[in-house]
Amino acid sequence: MIRPSPSPLRQLSALHRARTLAAFWLVAACLATTLTAQTGTPQLADQEIRRRATLITTQQQRLAEAAALFKAKKTAEALKLYQEAFTALPNVPMAAQVRATALDGYLSAGTTRAKELMDAGDYPAAKAILDTLDSPNVDRGNQDVAKLRARMADPDRYPPALTPQHISNVAEVQRLLILANSQR
Repeated sequence: MIRPSPSPLRQLSALHRARTLAAFWLVAACLATTLTAQTGTPQLADQEIRRRATLITTQQQRLAEAAALFKAKKTAEALKLYQEAFTALPNVPMAAQVRATALDGYLSAGTTRAKELMDAGDYPAAKAILDTLDSPNVDRGNQDVAKLRARMADPDRYPPALTPQHISNVAEVQRLLILANSQR
């Protein structure tokens, strides 16, 4: 059975740690600005620190919103926010913890959404999500993604004939059978 990597509660505690780290970097940026004014060092580095701290804070807010969406079972919207936050965060030590939280959420929401699409018979969309998650710039070789790919390849679990159109046709037949049975 495939289970999402971290629980939303665990993500929130990681978000708390990430917010604390971002607050620390904001204070450090303010101190650096003060010291720069006193020592005359280049302000470009200070501006970059402030820009990155602001970016991290903004993405932390998006991660909190994505966690709430994921908890509310709105996986498509959560996946989009996690993906945007993960790609927006730079791969630097200053953002490492927030980026790790974004990656965990991205993987959890992505595998959950891919499973939903597989259950609905939309195999191409599920495969596209799994391909994105398994890319080198996200998390190449992730075990949850590999397990989900193996499940999708199993024709007993996910028959190739199962399509969204087939599922809607079956639902319509069931509705009509219930309607016919109620009119006896």
